[in-house]
Amino acid sequence: MLKFIQYFLISISLYFIWHTILVFGIFDGQYKEIISSLKELIWLGFVATIILSNRSRFKAYIQKTKIQVLILGLFVILGLITTYFNIPDLNQFIKNTIIGLKYGWYFMFVFWSAGLAGFILFSQTSKEKFVNNYINWLQFLTRLSWFILIGGLLIQGTKVIFPELWYQLGFGGLNIYKQWIAPPLYYLTQHDGIMRLSGLFSGPNNFAFWIIGLFPFLWAMRLRKDENKWWLEKAWLLLLSVLNLGRVLLVWIGTFFGILAAKSNWIKNNKFISGIIIGGIVGFFGYITFLKWDSTTEHFTLWLEALQAFLNKPWWYGLGSSGPGIHWNGSLLPENYYLQIALDYGRLWPVLFALFWTSIFGQIKKMQYTKSVFNQSILLFSTGFVCMLVAGIFLHVFEDSMVNYLFFIPWGIAYGARLSEK
Repeated sequence: MLKFIQYFLISISLYFIWHTILVFGIFDGQYKEIISSLKELIWLGFVATIILSNRSRFKAYIQKTKIQVLILGLFVILGLITTYFNIPDLNQFIKNTIIGLKYGWYFMFVFWSAGLAGFILFSQTSKEKFVNNYINWLQFLTRLSWFILIGGLLIQGTKVIFPELWYQLGFGGLNIYKQWIAPPLYYLTQHDGIMRLSGLFSGPNNFAFWIIGLFPFLWAMRLRKDENKWWLEKAWLLLLSVLNLGRVLLVWIGTFFGILAAKSNWIKNNKFISGIIIGGIVGFFGYITFLKWDSTTEHFTLWLEALQAFLNKPWWYGLGSSGPGIHWNGSLLPENYYLQIALDYGRLWPVLFALFWTSIFGQIKKMQYTKSVFNQSILLFSTGFVCMLVAGIFLHVFEDSMVNYLFFIPWGIAYGARLSEK
């Protein structure tokens, strides 16, 4: 089972490349929706298989996560109701429902179902084997993450050096992204300026989301696994500098929170110096915000328009009405994940969303920990998720399926494994 998940994550890390080659390089833009759905069908098939072959463990997991199961079900029911009353056409109703659930609900399901896999994987093994298997899993995640980073830099480099090769494989010109045409070879600032870094991902924002989520885990793994490898710390500082090529302010904000979490003890012991450093970083954010004032004012305008739309119709607009849904039938682009889901699901959404994650963090808080890498990994993933929630204030942070699989599967497995140990 764990081998399958590893191969699945490897294929997901290359998803944008092989998807573009298949859809636009081989099939000339046809079968896009079918090919895009393959990863979901594979994951759902995997989840169905482990449920049918481990019914007793599945029932035990349901008992431990009954609040999350109830809320996931309520999300779907609420979404169906809101969409039904707003979109009478059956075909459009089905399409909007799929789109809305994919961009607002599915990442929570991925986390929960990965938790089921972790629960089954680690609940029937000895303590020693449990620890060894999990350490191997963490080492795989570390290697995969470095592969994504270095591979992404190399791929983007070849796009610059050999653009014609990538055009032949199916990539488009340096234009603005549109849903039904070949994706840009890479993105430029203001669409005609300096190249932005996106690596293996479809865009620089999605690359930033992945870094934000995994940064606390990778940072602490580096710190605690081998303190003598000081060069790894320099490597991560270099990484942060490289990420500036993506021209994504939120990646700096998210990684800032990740560093705060990773260095929390040092900050407590050096309050004066850390206060000066943090103040300087906050000032830097303010300065960058001023430099990008056009973008900042555009975001504020979109937030206000979305908030006004929500106040005008606080109960619902229906699934797929906002955020990434704008590429299909949606009409609202709030540039804010929370407004996006509020517009789709209505005013009941904040309560359900808060209950879902509060119940999970409540369980995590009750788990017993030591200072080992193994026992603290789940806390590091949790910190990464909080950083992603911060990023959600600025963009539609859970829109990219690559990011959702690459982050929520590892965190979910950690959660389920620890839940099975209680």
